Amino acid sequence: MSLHEISPSDFNENIFKLLSRDCLLLTTEINGKPNTMTVGWGGIGVMWGKNVVFTAVRPERYTYEILENTEYFSLSALTEDKRSAIAYCGKESGRNTDKISDCGLSILHENSTPYIAQSKTVFICKKLSKTPISQSDFPTDSAIPQKWYGGGYHSLFIGEIEKILCR
Repeated sequence: MSLHEISPSDFNENIFKLLSRDCLLLTTEINGKPNTMTVGWGGIGVMWGKNVVFTAVRPERYTYEILENTEYFSLSALTEDKRSAIAYCGKESGRNTDKISDCGLSILHENSTPYIAQSKTVFICKKLSKTPISQSDFPTDSAIPQKWYGGGYHSLFIGEIEKILCR
């Protein structure tokens, strides 16, 4: 079954289940080379009068470098049977290997935005902002920095949802 476009008001997936049970890949492309990474933190909402997604990416990631230099990205939800591919994409760097083909996935494009062909749901997004997170952003009594940040902080990328594609 091929993907078809739905409006954000028709999207009825539970985002908490999508982020915890299903597998999300953030995919970008620069100079004709696509790259993807596993996403575990993020959400969907409304900001600045726009339907948006947000996700956290560490500056050390190759995907971060690409996001800094491109306007569009996609978030692709895959099914449980792709969990080993998702794990691989979360461990390997696209600087050193073609993760997408290494794990048996392939790329399609919506306009010029790459996404994972095997997706059940795809968000095509235009980058709106990037906000760095630092220790000073947390209340002084917060356990979050100690529990979740041993090696550096994320930046929060917010993207406007331009299209949602579903199977």
